[in-house]
Amino acid sequence: MAFEDLSQAISAGERVLDVGCGAAKREGTIGIDMMAKPGVDIVHDLNVYPWPIQDSQFDRVLFTGSLECLDSVLKSMDEAHRVLKPNGRVEIHTTHFASSNSHWDPLQKWHFSYYTFDYFTEGFDNPVYTDRKYRMIRKELMFRRKWGMGQLLYKLSPRRYEKYHAYRFPPYRQFFELQAIK
Repeated sequence: MAFEDLSQAISAGERVLDVGCGAAKREGTIGIDMMAKPGVDIVHDLNVYPWPIQDSQFDRVLFTGSLECLDSVLKSMDEAHRVLKPNGRVEIHTTHFASSNSHWDPLQKWHFSYYTFDYFTEGFDNPVYTDRKYRMIRKELMFRRKWGMGQLLYKLSPRRYEKYHAYRFPPYRQFFELQAIK
């Protein structure tokens, strides 16, 4: 689900957790962040698990520029799974490892590829890092030019694009949507 669809989900009664929202919490969501900023509903150190949220409370969990700043991607994805209702979805909006934006923020600890979150999906069994599984709904690299060289090479073969062309024609963002299997 893209940001533009979020208001429809909220108006349909979906509960949405905005993880690491800061002062940019999306309207209608419940925001959790380490710092008490305007709009933050739950102040909690996100590197301390479990988060102070009961199991199966949310239809959606958003990570917008926050997952890459947390100490453990594995534990954070497990927490997202725990707080999601059955078939709930997690959305991850982040930079791509080849983007210069991925290396500017001094808080960013992790750099993700197009394939990083495949490790959390059903059927991916080597190696297994967690028992909590997701189903990949959508993943996408975003480029500034809709029909630029990077976009074309990525559409031809994401694996070949990342291996040979990502640094020359970097995407500026990437998006993942996964559904919790419970």
